[in-house]
Amino acid sequence: MQGSDRGRGTQRRVKRSAIRCQCSRSEVRFPCDHHTRIATAIWTHLDFLFKASEFTSANIRSYGMLPNHFRERHRGIRHDYGRLWDMILREAQQDGAIRSDIKIVPLRQVMLGALNWTVEWFDPNKAGVEGYLSLPEFSGMLIKLLLEGICNRETAPSTGQGTP
Repeated sequence: MQGSDRGRGTQRRVKRSAIRCQCSRSEVRFPCDHHTRIATAIWTHLDFLFKASEFTSANIRSYGMLPNHFRERHRGIRHDYGRLWDMILREAQQDGAIRSDIKIVPLRQVMLGALNWTVEWFDPNKAGVEGYLSLPEFSGMLIKLLLEGICNRETAPSTGQGTP
């Protein structure tokens, strides 16, 4: 297979992943539970990163280092995928599920950046070794972290510094 054919095949796989994320979004019953929609998007993203394609992980690692003419071939699908996340997050914000003082694009960038960086240090093959998680356990932990935070507001002591 020629390099350009591989690139087109990869773009089709990435599009199918975005479509799967969009389809999983539509499987949530309405009135929708935004927590479930966002959690499904996170789960799907991680599942694709670690199970569906080694290319995805390589693309994430090297995209920023590629010359512009190579990045251009992937830019459209990346923007489409970002817009899908923006839509999911913006709808949640409009319904009051995400704070109104949070800007959607930086939120998406932080979330996807955090999820994408996991390919550098998380190894699902170490599941079962003490201290390591399986992909489903890891995905669940990240969903909890990203959607519920790390602090227990009810029991967290005040710093006396005011609200951060």
